[in-house]
Amino acid sequence: MLLSNRIYLAVFFAIVFTFLVSFGAVLADPSLGSSESKMGADAAREVERSLRLLDDENLLDRIRKIGEKISTVANNTEVTSTYGKSEITHFDYTFKIVDSDEINAFSIPGGYIYVNKGLISFCESDDELAAVLAHEIAHAAHHHMTYLLREQSKIDSQLALIALISLLGRTQAEDMSNILTGAQCYRISATSTFTDKAERDADMTALYYLIKAGYNPVGELTFLERLAERTDIIEWGIFEDHPKAAERARIVKSKLTEIGIPIKRSMVSTSCAATVKRVEQSSFSVFEVLFGGKTICKFASESSAKEFANAINEIMDEKISMYKIKLHGSTVECCGITFARFTNEDESVFGKPTEKLAAETYETIRRLIYAQMIRDLW
Repeated sequence: MLLSNRIYLAVFFAIVFTFLVSFGAVLADPSLGSSESKMGADAAREVERSLRLLDDENLLDRIRKIGEKISTVANNTEVTSTYGKSEITHFDYTFKIVDSDEINAFSIPGGYIYVNKGLISFCESDDELAAVLAHEIAHAAHHHMTYLLREQSKIDSQLALIALISLLGRTQAEDMSNILTGAQCYRISATSTFTDKAERDADMTALYYLIKAGYNPVGELTFLERLAERTDIIEWGIFEDHPKAAERARIVKSKLTEIGIPIKRSMVSTSCAATVKRVEQSSFSVFEVLFGGKTICKFASESSAKEFANAINEIMDEKISMYKIKLHGSTVECCGITFARFTNEDESVFGKPTEKLAAETYETIRRLIYAQMIRDLW
C-alpha cells in the first residue's frame, strides 16, 4: 500500500518469479479463479521466507474478524472495476501480520493479505483498519496483480522487439544504449500508470465494501489524510509505487460526497475528535479538552468540559464557518448557542479573569477551524 523498502522489493520479485516461472499460463487465462489461487499459494510460501510474521493472537483475532466481514462482502458483491476484472471470484482470504514497524500492507492474488504491525498501530479505529483491509481485498478481488503482470508482459515484448530491430539495423553502440535507456524509462512510466489505476480502483471499491460490511467509509479518508501529513515518507516521483496519499484522499473525499456519506471525522479518528482528560492537581482536579493530542481548553467542571468537547466535534464535523463563532464576555457561542461558559470557579482555579479565558478559547477555536479549512483545500 505504501512505499517499498528492500524487503518489499524482495517480496515483489519473489511474487514475480513465482508467477513467471511456475504459472505463466495463468497470465493468459481470462477465467482466473482456482488457477490464480494456486499461483497465490505458491507465491505466499516464497514471500513468507523473506518476512517475519507476528504471532499475536489478539491482533490476529482483530484483523481476522474485520477481514472476514469484508471478504464475505467481496465474495458475494460485484463492484464494477475501473481496472482488472470485477466478476466475483470466491477466494478463501487469509490475514497475517508482518512484524515490522513500517506503515505498510500488501496482498497476493488468491486472497493472501499481509498487514504490518506498524500499520495496525497507526490506525486509530476499526473503521480505519477496515479501510486498509478492504483496499487490499479489492486488489485481490479485482485481480490487480495478475493484470499488472499482463501489462508488464506486453510492454516487455514491445521493448524486446525494439531492441531486436535496433540490433538487426546495426545501430551504433552509443545509440543503442540511448534507445535501451529510453525504453526502460517508458517501461517505468507505463507500469506506474497501470499501478495508479489499480490503486484508484482499490480505493473506490473499498468504499463500497466498507459500507456493505457496516463500517464507516470515512475511515479510509482519515487514514489517507493522516498518511499524507507524514514527513518521513520519501517522494520518489516517477519511481513512486503508488499515487500520493494527498491525491488519493482528495478523490476519496469527492466520492464520499458524491454518494452522500456525511464526512464526520470525529467518529473514526481520535486525531479528529475532541476528548476530555482529568488532570489531578494537589487538592483538586481540572478537566482538559484535547484535540489532535493538544490541549485546547481547560475547565474546572467536568460537565462543562464534556459539553465543550461535544460542541467542538460538531463544529469541526459540520465545517461551521469561523465567522459563526462569537465571543460575548465570558462566553463563546456558535450560531447563537453558548457552548463555553467560564465561571468564577474557573477564574479561581486558573488565575485568569473569565473574559480572558473565553477570549483565549475563542481564538483557539478559530485557529482549529482555519487549519481544517486549509486541509480541505488539498
